[in-house]
Amino acid sequence: MEAAAESKGTIRKSFTSYLNFSVGKQLYAVEISGVREVLEYRQIFHLTRIPMINDAIIGVINIRGEIIPIIDLSMRLNNEKMILNPNSGIIIVELDDNGQRVIVGITADRVMGVSRISDDDIVSKPGFGSKIRNDFIENFAMIGDGHVILLRINSLLDFDELSELSGFSIKDLMSIKAAQEDEFSLSGRMYEEETHNKTDEIHYVTLLIEDELYGLQMSRVKEIIRITDMRAVPNSKPFMKGVINIRGRIVPVIDMRERCGLEPKEYQRRTSILIVDVNDVYIGLIVDIVNKVVKIPADSFQYPPHYSSKIDTDFLDGISQINDKIIINLNIDKILSPEEYDYIAKTNFSENIKKEKSDK
Repeated sequence: MEAAAESKGTIRKSFTSYLNFSVGKQLYAVEISGVREVLEYRQIFHLTRIPMINDAIIGVINIRGEIIPIIDLSMRLNNEKMILNPNSGIIIVELDDNGQRVIVGITADRVMGVSRISDDDIVSKPGFGSKIRNDFIENFAMIGDGHVILLRINSLLDFDELSELSGFSIKDLMSIKAAQEDEFSLSGRMYEEETHNKTDEIHYVTLLIEDELYGLQMSRVKEIIRITDMRAVPNSKPFMKGVINIRGRIVPVIDMRERCGLEPKEYQRRTSILIVDVNDVYIGLIVDIVNKVVKIPADSFQYPPHYSSKIDTDFLDGISQINDKIIINLNIDKILSPEEYDYIAKTNFSENIKKEKSDK
């Protein structure tokens, strides 16, 4: 049977997903399985520089409590310093170093997106001719009329070599305290954070819905992205605006204004989507503005919330006050009714989209 299938040409090709990005004029790619997330450089409010360190390591950033060293990929590949701009990207990769998980960021002039490359598209690397180190190259692949260099990420981010260059162990760099611990921001509008002398504090992402300041536990937020195009889902609730593709995962998106009974509002430049985890189901929440991450003492919330909020109090867990600002804590487990959650959890949105296309 196998021979017959082969003779008819029905054997399936093997595909691997790669994240494509550019450094200078050259296109590169790394396997998506090792990529944890991608940030726009303008999303990083603060990058802590480390004095007297090799130019290949530009500093560290703090993302949701994790200190992550950032490697200048242009310095590693071409020995030329990359000039970062708002369109630059930082690719967060997760590697294994002798059984220990290590997270590192690499810079790119531009992140192009994800492509699936088949074995037929792979071209063995030449023994000469490339301007970058041969041990950094896994293979070459053809995409359209051009080619992409598939990087060997473990060689590119060899921890022993980077540690020798920097004079620091990469793991030591991960323990450096960033100059501003909670610097992650999309909006550029920062709320001050009061210093508390309490040990039991919880990180919250603060956000605006209809000019009210809300908080959402950082541990429930998987990613924050800017508003993007969404694929509509037939016969869904009005507040469900569609689905988006996050590195191969189809995520349904809910407009929090409409879900909470507020007037719809045209999406603006600062409109954002928070990807949250609701009982192992990823859901996107559209909010007006995302602000900074704050630390709030766990015992500072009032229960129940004796506060006149513009949204249904069933969605709230309590309120807290930092300086003169009231923060209302959202309970994302109650944003959907059991029936709505069950619908989202059990619906294969990919099949729905395919059916919609076939019906047209």
